[in-house]
Amino acid sequence: MTGINFSPNAPRSLDSIDIVAGDITTQITKSAIYLIAFCILILRWKHAVRLGAKNILIWVTIFWVFASSIWSGEPSLTLRASAGLLGTTIIALYLASFYDYERFAHIAAWSFLIVNILSLFVIAFFPAQGISWDPFGWRGIYFTKNGLGINSLFGIILFSALLTDKKTATLGIMGLILSFILLIGSKSITSLIISAFALSIWSFMVTFLNRNKPVFISLLVSFLILFVIGIWLYLTNNTEIVLSILGKDLTLTGRTPIWEALLLYVRQSPWLGYGYGAVWLGRDFGIGSYISLPMNYYVVNAHNGYLDLLLEIGIIGVVLVSVVVIAILFKLLSTIDNSTRVKSSELWPVVLLIAIIVYNSTEAMLLVQNSVAWILIAYLGFGIPRNKNYQHDAGRTLIASQSGPRRIIGKPNWIHKLSVSAQPIANIVRGNRVFGRALTHIDASHEIASVTVDLDSLQF
Repeated sequence: MTGINFSPNAPRSLDSIDIVAGDITTQITKSAIYLIAFCILILRWKHAVRLGAKNILIWVTIFWVFASSIWSGEPSLTLRASAGLLGTTIIALYLASFYDYERFAHIAAWSFLIVNILSLFVIAFFPAQGISWDPFGWRGIYFTKNGLGINSLFGIILFSALLTDKKTATLGIMGLILSFILLIGSKSITSLIISAFALSIWSFMVTFLNRNKPVFISLLVSFLILFVIGIWLYLTNNTEIVLSILGKDLTLTGRTPIWEALLLYVRQSPWLGYGYGAVWLGRDFGIGSYISLPMNYYVVNAHNGYLDLLLEIGIIGVVLVSVVVIAILFKLLSTIDNSTRVKSSELWPVVLLIAIIVYNSTEAMLLVQNSVAWILIAYLGFGIPRNKNYQHDAGRTLIASQSGPRRIIGKPNWIHKLSVSAQPIANIVRGNRVFGRALTHIDASHEIASVTVDLDSLQF
């Protein structure tokens, strides 16, 4: 999964890649990955359609992205980028068709652990490739140090989700240690701050949902104190001191002049934008080249994902993406069962999505083709959590009530509904305690009984 694109915000090597033709090797590799995932989904097309229909707005947004090629200044590039976004979304649907949130966290954690080990290996033995010298910071196997920081953030969240299970705690601890080492070495201040923010939100949610009032009040007071300190720093003009400590300045490392120049072009085409993937095309191509002129250097992107979307697909596109993200967030929150004690591992999808939303204010994370971030977002939109209300198991969806038995929806590979005589079943229930727990619902009012099987209690 992490091999799709290590850094969605890495600058394009425009001196070696033809703007029109593109990098043929990269296109063939990614197209092959998309094609394989698509073929697998065809074999399970009913299940894929059922999952894909869970978030129609994602497909509507992708349709709008393709439509932007009509008014794009570079329609062929927009179509190519749109196809890449569609392929990235297919990868997410493929993952959702096989793995529920719990299993996905385990598999993704292993992927990030391998990537972390490879990054440390490159940093240690190939420093020319693994370390960025201007500005200084580790980048490992990624294109930039921010790429390493972003993916270390993802790793921290996924590894933290494994700590509550004894079977996966060792993996979680190892991954957390490596992720924190890489995050600190990357010198990515934004990733470090958002990591602290995400873990704080996580703790806040756990204490709130479990009604731990003393801890909840303590966290709330801490947040209020930090908020008051922030307001005081702003009103007393001490913000520059704090930013200098973080390695920033009042222009946010030159971002505000970029945003001012960018907004001038947004006003010229506010509703439709200039075409998906048709803005930042190099020093001599696209709207990005004109925005770069007053800066005396080439601007790679807007350093704000929301402004990037506004520039590419307009207000309509930004609204669509916002609705998609909000709908996914509400879906994740609605699946949390707080009737019993909530485990922190159940909240990682919510924490991850909030972290991506916040990070998108500094770097493009939403609706980025070939990016891990968009795979994660789309997966959360299509995927199914595994708790008392929902279970996902090898291509079939199990929906359970709080007190009743699980009913199998869809078409599993084995027959899930039995039609048998009511009297023999009643005899079995009375004579066998194991099946008495498994066969939890018998409609004896008819000659033929409808039996619902509680899969968790059935033993062989």
